[in-house]
Amino acid sequence: MEFECTKCGKCCRNPDLEIQVSKSDIDRWIENDLLIILAQLRLATFKDGTRSWIIQKCRDFAEVSKKLEALGLPEFQNLDLSTFEDSPACFFLTDENLCAIQMTKPRACRTFPFCRPDYPCPGIRTKSPDDDKTCQKIIEENTNDINQGVIFYSPKKLELILDNISKRRISKT
Repeated sequence: MEFECTKCGKCCRNPDLEIQVSKSDIDRWIENDLLIILAQLRLATFKDGTRSWIIQKCRDFAEVSKKLEALGLPEFQNLDLSTFEDSPACFFLTDENLCAIQMTKPRACRTFPFCRPDYPCPGIRTKSPDDDKTCQKIIEENTNDINQGVIFYSPKKLELILDNISKRRISKT
């Protein structure tokens, strides 16, 4: 499959696409003290009963903002949340349709659209007979890593990690 992102932003604004997060994503964000990303996570249960950590959408930011303020991140105090109301977009999508966390974005985003071959992405140029096998392998690897995240990180454990990172940040100032 040949792919080149057209920066249309459709995938990042799609209300039906949840940004599933893997264990390796969470590990990397913890290692780099990325509270802004970690505070966006929510454990979701889907219609088929599967569970996954996901990044919340802009429309959920009022809830996330309270969590960030409680963690002592002053840059989120007095934030105008009206710009986020009812938006299905990823919080990290910029006005230029770029990813604000490009260097550390979730595995699901890095492997898109290969992990969602059914999604009509305008960046897909050509397809080949081997694409199905390649996509299936990526889907299996992503699913395994996503499941490991659910097993390893309970909501309570992630909350304690967030609190510890926040305390370390405060003690440095």
